[in-house]
Amino acid sequence: MGILDSLLKKKGESTVGEGEVDIQPPVSSGSGKGAKEKLKLLLEHLDKIILGLVLIAVAVLSVLQLLTAKKELGDLAQVDTDISLGGKILEKEDLSGLNKLVERSMQAPDAISLKGTNHLVFNPRRWKEITLMDTGEKVVAIDSISNRLGISALVVESIRPLKTRIIPKAFLGSANTVRYEFGLNDSEYLFRDIVPQEPYRTFFGTTNFFAQFTSTLKRGWLPNPKHSPEPIHGFTQQLAFLQRHPEWEVSLAFKGASQPTPQDIQAALGNPDRMIPRVIFDLDVVFGQEGGGYVTNSLKQTSGTELSFTRGFVADMAYKTQYINQKIAWKGYRKGRRLMIDGEVFLIVRVESQKVLLQADPIYGGNGKIYEKAFQQNAALNANPVQPDAVGIVP
Repeated sequence: MGILDSLLKKKGESTVGEGEVDIQPPVSSGSGKGAKEKLKLLLEHLDKIILGLVLIAVAVLSVLQLLTAKKELGDLAQVDTDISLGGKILEKEDLSGLNKLVERSMQAPDAISLKGTNHLVFNPRRWKEITLMDTGEKVVAIDSISNRLGISALVVESIRPLKTRIIPKAFLGSANTVRYEFGLNDSEYLFRDIVPQEPYRTFFGTTNFFAQFTSTLKRGWLPNPKHSPEPIHGFTQQLAFLQRHPEWEVSLAFKGASQPTPQDIQAALGNPDRMIPRVIFDLDVVFGQEGGGYVTNSLKQTSGTELSFTRGFVADMAYKTQYINQKIAWKGYRKGRRLMIDGEVFLIVRVESQKVLLQADPIYGGNGKIYEKAFQQNAALNANPVQPDAVGIVP
């Protein structure tokens, strides 16, 4: 109670003015009123008490931290920081092996061969189920180099280009005037289906389109460098064909022609058709593209000389194994045609000058894998001696 007595004493001194006498009634030590007054004063100064205790605690912690830091500094001063070298000096090593490795790393790496002689992990055998044509019996055989089956047995026998041909001509008219003529022959590139009904249409070959559409002759055109290309194809009255096959569209811009010399006129008078030789045509030949768009060929050509453009390719293919009696042949097959080989359907996705790309057709259950069959001169079918061609037979 010493702290409370000092606080009460200070409180009493602050309430008594100068020259005044503070007369208080005597309070007994056991009085309840005195205890309440002390408690009230304690509550009024509780924040000061707490603040004092906190300051004392902070001071004690600061002193303890200072003592700890001094101790750690003393420990660090006793640590030996000098670096001492140890071990032994190695002898000079032979780096020839390392140099060889570096030199080899800069060369082309050796080919990796995963062909095992005693395992089939990376080269599993391919099994095929073959249906015998004569009995209908199903036979399971291994597709190998010595016994090719399925798409492996397909051989590309020949590949031919499909050309569009244009011949510009200049003729001597009356009064020594010059008239011009342009002939188009597109009988190779244009086609029609042998069997137009679905779903068999693409499993059969194609034949030539109607001659009135593939062979045209344009007369009366005059050179004009500002004219837009004009149609030279045969579908001007049948545009529905071009909607299905925009790549069939052929247009021509006759931009200019050289003047015939007197020698050319004399040569024309000696020709039965009065064609003038050595007249140079300045032309733009425009072809439609599959899926839309156009490609333009700007060129010069002499009167009476054929212009030839390769528009695509067709392939002759054959299939023969020891399980069928005669070779199956597909003649003149082009992009978009389908083959059925041992129950699998393959779509021709592209025919190039030296190879044919086929896809295991997903529409008919294939996995979409692309197969490349290269054209090789004098390619031999691998199995039994080849029988006469069964042209047009589709398995």
